[in-house]
Amino acid sequence: MSILLNAYLRIRPAILPGLCLALMVLVIDLAGGRSTDQTLSRVLCLMIVVVGTYVFVGNSGIVSFGQVAFMAIGAYVTAILTMRPNVKKNFLPDLPDALLQMQLDPWLATVIALFVVAAVALFVALPLMRLSGLAAGISTLALLAVVYETISNASGYTGGQQTLLGVPKAPENPVLLLVALVALVAAAWFQTSRYGLMLRASRDEPNAAASLGVRTKTYRIYAFVLSAAIVGVGGAFYAQALRTVSIASFYIDMTAMTLAMLVVGGMRSLAGAVAGVVVISLALDLVRRLEQGNLVSGVTLPAGSTEVLVGMAMLAMLLLYPAGLTRGREFLPGSLWPKGRARDIETHREAAKNDAV
Repeated sequence: MSILLNAYLRIRPAILPGLCLALMVLVIDLAGGRSTDQTLSRVLCLMIVVVGTYVFVGNSGIVSFGQVAFMAIGAYVTAILTMRPNVKKNFLPDLPDALLQMQLDPWLATVIALFVVAAVALFVALPLMRLSGLAAGISTLALLAVVYETISNASGYTGGQQTLLGVPKAPENPVLLLVALVALVAAAWFQTSRYGLMLRASRDEPNAAASLGVRTKTYRIYAFVLSAAIVGVGGAFYAQALRTVSIASFYIDMTAMTLAMLVVGGMRSLAGAVAGVVVISLALDLVRRLEQGNLVSGVTLPAGSTEVLVGMAMLAMLLLYPAGLTRGREFLPGSLWPKGRARDIETHREAAKNDAV
């Protein structure tokens, strides 16, 4: 019983956001057509990426501009491992023969991409996590630039600036939803774990945490690697959702998009990450329809309105609601009404007694 109770307490921050996300996907999937399904697939992939970004940014307090680099690595590893050999010979002539002839199942390729991204993140995190504040943020931006330039110039191995075609189709939306829910559970489990709580303590009170012996660098490395792994999985499915891979998709625009979603929702809560993706995605879809003149007859927005909306949304939120839509709060089951809060307190007391025993 105590094991189940502890597991419930670990995943509580993910329950209500996950249920809301599942309900939204169900309604859109039932009401939409094929184009809506494709849009929803991309939104679910971005949900995985933003949740992964939250694991590091939300718990450490360091704004990372480099998580999209891991999204790119996950996308390219998956594409290289799943493309047909005859297509790879045209796009990637310098690959070793073993990779040229290899065509793996998309799920196996995604798992391999996860481990590749985690290994790269661990290698990068060892020096970068010594930094704090602005220096840490700039170093992650440098990481993004390094990955971008490396992929762009290794044309024989990655295709360079050209678009890679022939990536297998992404799983159906219910499967992507399940992966997004697993990412939510992993993020909630980490933030309520000993490591996550220590990291959040170092975020809020760095001097007090250091005086108590909190190993801030170690916990940042844990969060950074887990964040990169989740983002890499999001990149792998993003490539499968588009069925193409282009390095232009994984640079400043994508970085601004994912960070805008996190800022608008609230970068210090998991509920904020989910809310930001939903709100920004709906707003962007509305603007794109207005740009194409498909929503209101006679009303057409000029091209480029999407980027203007993202910038204005971030500016408005930073001015009016610096903590985001959720104000940095988690929406937990049983805590939204007085009786539920009282029952919640008793649940925590029972869990504390079990831990003490």
